[in-house]
Amino acid sequence: MARTCRPACAPRGGLLVLFLLVSFAARGSDAHAYVHPKSKFPLQRVSVLSQTAVTLKPNVSVLQEDGQPVAVRVEDVQGALPRDVVAMYAPPTADPQRTVPLAWVNIQSANPDYATTGAGTVVFSVANFRADVVFRVVRNGTTLPDESIAVEGVSQPVVNAIAARPSQGHLALDGKGR
Repeated sequence: MARTCRPACAPRGGLLVLFLLVSFAARGSDAHAYVHPKSKFPLQRVSVLSQTAVTLKPNVSVLQEDGQPVAVRVEDVQGALPRDVVAMYAPPTADPQRTVPLAWVNIQSANPDYATTGAGTVVFSVANFRADVVFRVVRNGTTLPDESIAVEGVSQPVVNAIAARPSQGHLALDGKGR
């Protein structure tokens, strides 16, 4: 037996619609104003220091699988700051003054004594970006509004051996069962 709506329940449905409309209107136009952290990266304040003692040593030279962990050892950072990060760039020729890093990891968060030793190790889970990657030290953080940012040192490239591998399941088969 089908139920029918009695006149007593009709106003409740209308109130629900009215409540939802008012709720969404109250959120305002900023409801979808999410700002991605990478969009705040201050490229206009980046300087690249070519004469530096900073060394970066990835623990692998070839990326063999998607999501492979790569540990990067940083040494000889003079005047280390708690806001320093190791940033990952692709391709290796990317200009740090024109390219936002793919990812970055705060050095001190993984190495509490970094500010005194100027050395530490950070780990990246490197996805298949279909290009080789390099790592650089970005001094003074990544998003401070009025601070200058210096990029020091560069690692040897980590070669991507899986650049041609499909990254999505529906692309993995070529119709020949491969």
